[in-house]
Amino acid sequence: ASKDSQGSVLGFGQAAQAASRVVAPLVSGILYDNSEKLIGMEYAAPYLLGGGLSVVSGLPLLGLLNDRRLEKGVVEDEDEDEGDEMIRVE
Repeated sequence: ASKDSQGSVLGFGQAAQAASRVVAPLVSGILYDNSEKLIGMEYAAPYLLGGGLSVVSGLPLLGLLNDRRLEKGVVEDEDEDEGDEMIRVE
């Protein structure tokens, strides 16, 4: 962020964290209490939601790692007969 907008960006980030500290326990509590009705498993809903959100939030990381490998010129060999070898592209 530019020097002019750093305060706004920091303030927005802190506000989002504060809101999540209020909303997340409320949502988790409701899911925990109603888990049997929602998914048929006792007390599992908030944990499944948390795990699902973790997976979804990690997906962009996979793209970022792949982009960095391509920038360095390292790609996977697509010939399946030779195994999973890495080759450097010049």
